[in-house]
Formats: sequence, structure tokens, C-alpha cells
Amino acid sequence: MILKILKNNINKIVFAIILFALFVYQIQDGYRFFTFSITGQSIVSRTQDFLTLVLSIIVEAFPFIILGVVFSVIVGVFVKEEWILKRIPKNRILSHVIISFVGIFMPVCECGNIPVARRLVLKGFSVSQSITFLLAAPILNPITYLVTAEAFSYDKSVVVIRMVAGFVIANFVGILISFKKDQNDLLTPEFYQQVCEIHEHDSKSKFRQALEIFEEEFIQVIKVLCIGAILAALSQTLIPREFILSLGQNPFLSIIAMIILAFVVSICSNVDAFFALSYANSFTIGSILSFLVFGPMIDIKILAMMKTTYKTKVLVMVLILVTLMSILLGLLVNYFK
Repeated sequence: MILKILKNNINKIVFAIILFALFVYQIQDGYRFFTFSITGQSIVSRTQDFLTLVLSIIVEAFPFIILGVVFSVIVGVFVKEEWILKRIPKNRILSHVIISFVGIFMPVCECGNIPVARRLVLKGFSVSQSITFLLAAPILNPITYLVTAEAFSYDKSVVVIRMVAGFVIANFVGILISFKKDQNDLLTPEFYQQVCEIHEHDSKSKFRQALEIFEEEFIQVIKVLCIGAILAALSQTLIPREFILSLGQNPFLSIIAMIILAFVVSICSNVDAFFALSYANSFTIGSILSFLVFGPMIDIKILAMMKTTYKTKVLVMVLILVTLMSILLGLLVNYFK
């Protein structure tokens, strides 16, 4: 309900945030008496942190959104359904395994993969196959590999474990969802309507189709990205970072803390390795790997963006499975490494 209200009024919300930012900065410059503190931090300071986080998430994700929408246009206009579907094996397990490697050819973060996944579903992919793609692609792509290898150059096993764990979790979740017979029942009514009407665009020119797809996907994704960024920034400003850091050396609680941190900070997979590196000296290695695997698959902004395509029950199932498997990964690494 809250997401629906935010979605319908996103333009007003963004405009209000900009005006409020200007107002707060004016207050800070001219009326210092207003900056009384809440829990040791002034309202102005907290507001500045909130606005900075919102803008940083949007700015960081924006180029990958554009890149993802471009990929979506290419898939939607120039790739034939028959060409894709003929090359996907009928075998349940093998089809998901192959799809999990598609991300190698799409070096974008999880934000940019949303429009691509939507277009793949419109082309005939099942929900389970698109979920496998979404979970695997942010981790199994060359940029994520190179960034992780550079950040953790002192421990090459981190990048190997991250890639293997991402592959296993993505396929496990996707294959499990594939046992649902009516895959269309997992799509939102609005998106299912698009699936039913997809062939109505076949008579249009490719250029016109490309413009329509770009406009539709960009507006849809950028709106929910703004919603997710606002929610993520609110969470970061309300949850004390010191509380999370105090749990760093506990083998189990450190994993929970880093998973919560990954969910809250909503940082893109192409840069999250350097963010995690800053916690390497204070957190267990298992918790760092849980962060690196869980974060690209699930965070606040991604759930908001996925809500445009998949029903809530699908998102809840994916959230639970990815969380449990990320915790298990962290515990195994802490025990054996």
C-alpha cells in the first residue's frame, strides 16, 4: 500500500525532497538555532545525510539503469523469441544453469538487470528463469569479478567463493520456483497484461518499437529506483552504524549484521567489494562473503524494482531463501576458513 502511494506520487515526492533540501541548507546557513539534536545528531545533519544517500544511490545506479534499458531495447526489438527459446534446453536444471551465465555478457549491476529480465519474460522466459538471471547476473559478470579480485587481492579465495556461491544460490532458487506449474500466476496483473499484449507491437517499425520500449522501461524503473533509494536512505539514517559494528566479531551475529547492512545500504555490485573491504578488519570473513553474495541479489531498492514485475509472494520466497543460504555460506566460511 505504501509503495503504491509512493509510486503514484513519485514526481511530487522528488520535487518536495529538492525543495526541502534547499530549505534545510538555508536554515543551516542562516538560522543555527534550529539545529537541535536528536540522539546526538542534529536534524539538519540527519537530513543532509538522508539527501546525500538518496542522491548517491540514484547517481550510482543511473548509468547502469540506462545500460540495462538499452539491453532491454536490443532484446525487445532485435532478438527473436524463437532464437532465444530454441537455444535454451528443455531440461529444467540445465536451462537454469545456462541462463545463470547470461550475466557474463551483460556487465551491469542489479539495477540495470531489472528491465532486461522484464523483457526476457515478455520474450517467453519463465518466471523462474528470469529470477535465476536476476540473482546470478550481478555477481557472474566480468566487472564484478575484476572489482572483487582487486579489492581482495590479498585473498583470492574471496572472489572464487563469491562467484561459486552466487551461481549455486541463483540456480537453487530458480529451480525451486520452476516447480510452480502456472508461472504467469507469479507475475503482477499489470505486467501479465503486457505479456498478453506483446504481439500487438509486431506491426510497428523497429525504431518506433525501440523508442516505446525505452520510454516505458526507463520511466517504470527510474520511479521505483527513487522509491527504493528513499527507503534505503531512511533506513541508514535511522539505524545506528555503531550498533552493527559492535557485532563484528561474533561468528553468527556478524553475518546477520552484514546481511542487514547489505539490505540497507543498497550499494551496486560493481562497487560493493571496496565498501566491504572497509569492514574486513572488524568483521569475520564469513560475514564479508555473506554481504558480497546477499547484497547483489537482495536489497531495498531491488525489491521495490522487482515489485513491478513479480507478485509479493515471489519476492518473500526469494528473500527468505537467499537470506538463509547467505547465512549458511557465512557460517561455513567462518568454520572452515
